[in-house]
Amino acid sequence: PAGKYHLYGEHFEDDYYKEIDENNEFEIIPIVDVAIDIGSSRVNVDFNKTVKFTIKVKNNGPNNATGVNVSAIIPEGLVYLSSVPSIGTYNPDDGTWDIGNLDVGENQTLVINVQTNKTGLIDYPVNVSSIEEDSNLTNNIDNKTIRVLMADLAITVNASDEIVNPGDIVNWTITVVNNGPNNASKVLVLLDYSDEELIYLNSSNATFNQTENKWEIPSLLVGDEISIEISTKVNSSDKPLILKANVSSDTYDPIESNNYDSDSVDALPICDLITKVSVSENPVNKDDLVDWTIVVSNDGPDDAADVILSLSDLESLDLIVLNASDDSFDLDDYEWIIGNLDSGGNVSLIITTRVNKSDDTITVTANVETSTLESDYENNIDNESVLINPICDLIIDIEASNETVGYGDIVDWIIVVSNDGPDDASNVSVSLSDLESLGLIILNSSDDSFDLNNYEWLIGDLGSGDSVSLNISTKANRSNENVTVLADVETSTYESDKENNHDNDTLEILPICDISVTKIADKNPVYLDDVVNWIINVTNNGPDKASEVIVNGSFPESLEFIIYELTKGELESITDDDGNVVELIWKVGDLESNESALLVISSKALEEGEVVNSVSANSSTIDMNQSNNFDSAIVDVISNESGEDNPDNPDGPEVPENPDNPDNPENDLDEDYYDEFPWDDYFPDDLFKNNDDKALDRNSDSKSDGNHIKSPKKQIDISKKRTGNPFALVILSMLALFSLATRKN
Repeated sequence: PAGKYHLYGEHFEDDYYKEIDENNEFEIIPIVDVAIDIGSSRVNVDFNKTVKFTIKVKNNGPNNATGVNVSAIIPEGLVYLSSVPSIGTYNPDDGTWDIGNLDVGENQTLVINVQTNKTGLIDYPVNVSSIEEDSNLTNNIDNKTIRVLMADLAITVNASDEIVNPGDIVNWTITVVNNGPNNASKVLVLLDYSDEELIYLNSSNATFNQTENKWEIPSLLVGDEISIEISTKVNSSDKPLILKANVSSDTYDPIESNNYDSDSVDALPICDLITKVSVSENPVNKDDLVDWTIVVSNDGPDDAADVILSLSDLESLDLIVLNASDDSFDLDDYEWIIGNLDSGGNVSLIITTRVNKSDDTITVTANVETSTLESDYENNIDNESVLINPICDLIIDIEASNETVGYGDIVDWIIVVSNDGPDDASNVSVSLSDLESLGLIILNSSDDSFDLNNYEWLIGDLGSGDSVSLNISTKANRSNENVTVLADVETSTYESDKENNHDNDTLEILPICDISVTKIADKNPVYLDDVVNWIINVTNNGPDKASEVIVNGSFPESLEFIIYELTKGELESITDDDGNVVELIWKVGDLESNESALLVISSKALEEGEVVNSVSANSSTIDMNQSNNFDSAIVDVISNESGEDNPDNPDGPEVPENPDNPDNPENDLDEDYYDEFPWDDYFPDDLFKNNDDKALDRNSDSKSDGNHIKSPKKQIDISKKRTGNPFALVILSMLALFSLATRKN
């Protein structure tokens, strides 16, 4: 085996040889066979792509190798990226891989990753060495050649049209050609365009990815040409629409200037003119002034050029043009030269005309035009019509048959409607006040077309110069009111004067009342020369105020008038030639509803026998119930032969004589007598036990027959009277209650 050796030899002298003694050293150098191999991941590599070179070193023996070193310098055209040695270290700067010892049969590997940066053939030579003598130097070197490919790809874009309108279809042809010198792999074409302005429709190649706008070509041989057609719809205006295309591949392209191309189409401007015509009044009448407003607006995305608007021949429509708001409007040709109109802009024109006809319809048409393309031509034309009314003049008159009525009276309401206008009136109707709410009960009407529930009279058409009338009979169901009935007439025909479409008439419904009167005596029978008091109660049972209430009462000759007291009004008397009171007139005045008044008269019985004292009440207000306007009281005057007290009032006082003049035939009593008159003694507190009875029946036999004593109307002065005395008012109230209680009992 290889190594250093030391030899020593010694031979003692013998009979044959001399003595030999010698040393010697020698070295046997070892022999190795170190082999190297280089390979690549690809032979044909695209430019600027990564290539992996693998270098393998093996010691084929027969001895271990030491100081093994590999030279693997990165050649020009390759850029070092990284390396992975299985043993030792690799220095990319000088290309040395220091392995060190390599045993017999041992393998070591170095992987080097590089990137191509030039095209053509690139050699990568490597060699290996060791300290030991290599028995086979042929496998100490190796080389790997790779080819970096290149292909000159060129792209062109062509549009099917140069000038287009919005909505047009544009076909784009994209062509790719490989000018060599190598085949191109993984060719990629990318398109760039606005998908809002150019709406994708379809393509001629199914491999086109519309979402990403890319076309993938797996490979393109040298000299080959391939095309694709993309169809789009124009969705923009007034601007160039550009489609850009770019081609690339995994194969290096030495000429990049022809990898890009584009083409464009010019989208023409587009507008959308809209015309609107409006009229200031509708309907109108002959000789009215009417303003026609024409508004032109541009709702399109672009400006409109050379805008002109034309109108109907207004004169032929019987419209007299007075003026226009824009001097550019031709009053003769009825044309309005607008010129340019910006997108989103609008202009307006007002034409003032006078209507020169009647009972017709006039339609004015406006049409706008422009040299710019429009998206919608249907809204370029507009028109407006105005209705010219016929003219009528309705007059209504309402009149009540009476100016003043009483409750329950019949009242006729006469309504007359006439047409004084030049034309017929249509849909004529009359509406009246709610008669029921006014207290008028409808009995009948002269025309069945009058609605008794809604108080409407449907007349219909009324010719020029014609008139119609309606008679409504009603019954007054209220009192003490002024009832005003309103009448209004309407028509769908224009009227020149509406002030006479309304009329009213007022009916005075007189107030009503129910006057009742009662008369009672405070005792019965009455002794001769004794005092008897007569209580008269007059009441207004309503419902309205009773005016000028007067109570008339005969005063029998068998009685002598003494004094009186009343709560309201004044008392007058009528006397005979001898000065005796024969009739009393109580002027009560006005009585409100449910108001009462009392009168108490004191008298002296002069003769024996039956005394009938009657009374009647009346008012200037209508009395709806006159059955209770009369009453009478009857007493029997008897002689007191026994000298006993009056059986009806045993404790009653005697009437004192006038101390100043006891022989006075008229027995006038002075003031002291009135003040000292013992009312409390005469009317004890327990006399009016039923003072809560408010509504008591009267005895039918106490009713007066209404005949009053007739005598000359001679007024006399009754000096002994008081009004407003608080004590007397209390007595009178008690007497009133007493009278009711007595009548009931």
